[in-house]
Amino acid sequence: SYMVQPEFRNCIIGSIFFCLALNFKQMTLYYAPPVFCYLLGRCFSQPRLLVGRFLSLALTVLITFGILWAPFLVYGPPNTTPLDRLLHVLGRIFPFQRGLFEGKVANLWCVLSTKPIRIRNRIPPELQPILALGLTLILILPACYRMLRLGCQPFPTTPTNTTAGEAIIHRHWTLLLWATMASALSFFLASFQVHEKSILLALAPCSLLLWHDPTLVDWFSMVCCWSLWPLLQTDRLQVPYVACLGLFEALIRLRKSTTGQARSMVPSWMASASYGAMMGLHVAQLIIPVPPNLPDLFEVLWAMVGCGMFCIAWCITGVKLFAGPLNPEFQKAKIS
Repeated sequence: SYMVQPEFRNCIIGSIFFCLALNFKQMTLYYAPPVFCYLLGRCFSQPRLLVGRFLSLALTVLITFGILWAPFLVYGPPNTTPLDRLLHVLGRIFPFQRGLFEGKVANLWCVLSTKPIRIRNRIPPELQPILALGLTLILILPACYRMLRLGCQPFPTTPTNTTAGEAIIHRHWTLLLWATMASALSFFLASFQVHEKSILLALAPCSLLLWHDPTLVDWFSMVCCWSLWPLLQTDRLQVPYVACLGLFEALIRLRKSTTGQARSMVPSWMASASYGAMMGLHVAQLIIPVPPNLPDLFEVLWAMVGCGMFCIAWCITGVKLFAGPLNPEFQKAKIS
């Protein structure tokens, strides 16, 4: 029975926790597409159990959502129907009425809305959510495809070769982290109504890959923090910003002095150029007065430079996802 297999029972338990996370903070949706594709692939990994596995996951999601949403649908303002309350909650989760973006966020829409392109003024407001959805789907497609293929691969239940079985599980975890990072970056770069702090959703899985590519994690962490400078400046957090970045850089140098420099997808020249651009903009903001006719000059420059580096990070995740076979140790393990 599919319900007694430990490896798929963990998928069901993981689905419950993911639904809880999704309802706690809707931005967890940034991770949902690759997670869904991976779980769907795990259903296809054993065709004779496909229907049972798929139904068990579907019931898990429906029951978890039903329990969490029941208070909103049952209890509410008088003279409202459950459908009205459902639509009100969905309207709060997906605020399409706010426009394509608000602040100068470092994503594609903000960059494309600068002169002379000004895409936000050229596209009707009612079409902007559709365009954002389409571009987001295109960007998440590689990660979703890779996760679907990965899930379809045989998965060890009780492998006789423990080392090979652990290598397969390790490969699945690693690729899932790269896929969720790629998905979160896709949503940040192309989705509708993105907040500056949403980039932290891409940084979260990236930080768990420190053992895999520490230089990339160091670089991406710096870029994410730097991209938040206009927001931190508004909140008067300049001193904590400088202090935290200084401490982080000291920890990086301490780690490199003890472990050495590992191979990375981020070459040293690119990291140096990125840090130089970031420092250069900070210095420019300090010494160059803001032109009266361009009051948001530096915010736009921050968005453009940050968007460029986030696009590079998205490309790196694609290389990481498609480099090498899905299960390199499969031939060495006996999958039951």
